[in-house]
Amino acid sequence: MDWKQLIQWSLKHWYWYAVSISVCLIIGGLHFLFSAPVYNVSASLMLRQSSEGKRTTQEELMSIMGFGGDKQTADEVEVLTSRSLIQQVVDKLQTQTTYYKHNGRYWKCQYPQHDITLCIPDTMSKGTSVEVKISDNGVWKVKVKTGRFTSEKYTLTNPQAPFETSLGVFRFTTSDSVNGNRYRITYEPKIWAVRNTKEQIKVARLAKESNIIQLQSQTSAPKRAEEIINTLLDIYNDESTADKNRLAVQTGRFLDERSVVLAAELAEAEEALERYKRENRISNLDNTAETYRHQSDQYQRKIAQMEAEEQVLDFIGQQIQLPTNENSVLPSDLGISDAALQDLIKTYNAQIIRRGKLLQTASPDNPTVQRLDEQIVQTRLNIVTGIDKAKQTMALLKQAQVAQQKQYDALLSAMPEQEKRYLEMQRVRNTKEKQYIYLIQKRESNALLLASDAVPAKIIDRAQMNPLPVSPKLKLIILIALVLGAAIPLIFYALGEVKQELRS
Repeated sequence: MDWKQLIQWSLKHWYWYAVSISVCLIIGGLHFLFSAPVYNVSASLMLRQSSEGKRTTQEELMSIMGFGGDKQTADEVEVLTSRSLIQQVVDKLQTQTTYYKHNGRYWKCQYPQHDITLCIPDTMSKGTSVEVKISDNGVWKVKVKTGRFTSEKYTLTNPQAPFETSLGVFRFTTSDSVNGNRYRITYEPKIWAVRNTKEQIKVARLAKESNIIQLQSQTSAPKRAEEIINTLLDIYNDESTADKNRLAVQTGRFLDERSVVLAAELAEAEEALERYKRENRISNLDNTAETYRHQSDQYQRKIAQMEAEEQVLDFIGQQIQLPTNENSVLPSDLGISDAALQDLIKTYNAQIIRRGKLLQTASPDNPTVQRLDEQIVQTRLNIVTGIDKAKQTMALLKQAQVAQQKQYDALLSAMPEQEKRYLEMQRVRNTKEKQYIYLIQKRESNALLLASDAVPAKIIDRAQMNPLPVSPKLKLIILIALVLGAAIPLIFYALGEVKQELRS
């Protein structure tokens, strides 16, 4: 290309550039004026995770649920946009129907209030767009569209009266003066509304190693998007809290049942001890007997703790082998001394809850779900084996404690029969009391967890619209118009050069 010749041609035909740029600027200006502005609506939340010291029972339960960490956070991103959660949002806000009003330049969404309301048949199964043009004298021109090329037109002099269409009986309601306005109402079947809402909300982690999740939506109806995102966050927190409470409820059920039994046994032991003291007129024991009893009770306390732990192991062993509990979590934080077994139970609960979350977005035939089912079966077998080993180890430890206790019991055997019988009954009573106090403490701790109002995810920023529109952008439109306006004459110049070369 001869640049010198191009410059000379451009200077000679400068008016071409002026006309071209002017036309492009006019077209760009019209596009800016008659395009509905699109805004960005965003919200952020942080998944709670403990990072220092020993974790509390609540933090352990949240860890089991999958809050915190790389893979767990990625899973929560998928859960936030699962069909089940989005469908709850659609059902709660009734977003299948959307109302627009023409403001003279573009269609503007009316939310949450709208001038007119369209009553749609319950049997409606098709996507529909209804356009309404209301004249100044109150005549309604209605166009019902069920497809790109399918529409029905109606003229209504009394819009409050029902009117028959091929889709069923429609009816408008309004309480304001709407003469001279234009409206558009779109209706989507629930499956469409769920799919479209899911596509409109973009969920991603703020950074690769971050526990902060950001939700965004670019839309011309920002108020509606704010309501949808905030409702989604609330429903997500409610369901996550329910998952947290499942563990506490299962543990509380066992603690309640066992504490009732021990309370009855403790009351019976206290009554028997008091009755024996009255019948045999026993007031105080000598110091030697008190010393022997104290040493014997120290070992008896350890034995009582082991027996309580054995009951917990038996309960867990029964629960995990019940067919009805195949996909249920196990009680945790019941004072199991075997750290390896406690870790297995936490791993099992994490797998059960993760399976439940996966089933919100996948079917049981999904390869990931099937692999997780295999892992759950293996972990369940490992827990059963771990319980057997823990009981064997505890039996050996208990045998050693019993031997020590018997040494002090032998010293007490030389005491008078009445005092010996009294000490035996007191030991039974103290054993029951320690077991009962242990369960009450655990029940209170579990009740605090169940009553806790801390939610698994902290909402950092609720959904809010950015006041600057994403599109259309005036500066970008002007830049495109200038570039395109300058390029059009050059294209004609190039075409003329090519045509001249072909002739020669």
